[in-house]
Amino acid sequence: MDNNTYATKEPWPLDFTREGLEADFLWPADTATAGRQAWAGFPGVYAYCPIHGPKPGATVYARFSDPRTGLGGQQSPYFAGQFLRPPAACSIWAAARCGGSAP
Repeated sequence: MDNNTYATKEPWPLDFTREGLEADFLWPADTATAGRQAWAGFPGVYAYCPIHGPKPGATVYARFSDPRTGLGGQQSPYFAGQFLRPPAACSIWAAARCGGSAP
């Protein structure tokens, strides 16, 4: 693997945040409970690309759990996402359609 990838010989489970546990797009089953059970049976991941941390405004859904990794006492994000506001034209259309004012 290249110099920017950390790899182990044993799998490490993902450490899901509250947001990750609630994100239905990360459920490998039909319900949150079944999704957690499925993830609990997943042995883990062997590698990740370390980053300095999430970007401002990003939501971290899961972290790489190997305690030998991480920066500043916090494990590196493994799954993260960021909601971007729609373009102003979309906001204006939605506000007009709902009887409100544009942001």
